[in-house]
Amino acid sequence: MTVTFETRGNVAVALVDRPPVNAIDAAVRAGLLDAVRRAGADPAVAALVVACRGRTFMSGADLSELGSDIAAPPYAEVLRALEDFDRPVIAAMHGTPMGGGLEIAMACHYRCATAGTRLAMPEITLGILPGAGGTQRLPRLVGLDGALDLLLGGAPIDATRARELGLDYACLGIVANWAAGAGPDPDETITLDDVLANVAAATADVGRLLGALLAG
Repeated sequence: MTVTFETRGNVAVALVDRPPVNAIDAAVRAGLLDAVRRAGADPAVAALVVACRGRTFMSGADLSELGSDIAAPPYAEVLRALEDFDRPVIAAMHGTPMGGGLEIAMACHYRCATAGTRLAMPEITLGILPGAGGTQRLPRLVGLDGALDLLLGGAPIDATRARELGLDYACLGIVANWAAGAGPDPDETITLDDVLANVAAATADVGRLLGALLAG
């Protein structure tokens, strides 16, 4: 399956797996929408984590869809479902979240990224503008100046700059440690699977995780 859904403790995980770069097509959109609905139907779920297997978080739209009708479900429906979910939704980013992938992350309530993550809105380099709400959500998150730099420049920024702007709350390794009650260690490295397991184990009280994200 392109998107798998599982629960770890009281945390639901929607895990995208579409090699090589987790480009977003109709199957990915449908899988994310299904994950939101399944998480919403389970009263035991306290939070939803959106993450990806492989070398990167969703790297953007599947370019084969450009210039054609976008198959259902549309981006707007998926992003609105994430944004309107009645429990916290956390985008766990790594690699190169770009374009539509970053727009999906922006629709989540919280975002965190590994230290080596590079984020961008590169649509301008293709002669187009973001079409999944990025032009609205990005200024709300980082302010007009920061949003214009990203939208009109198209160049990637690293996780440190994203954190300075307010686009990313914390390095995943730090989040996992804080959620588990340990002191932050900015030099620690941790795999995505480790993070998901640690986050799930640490969130019997999901407020501890969110407190760690916000404190970052």
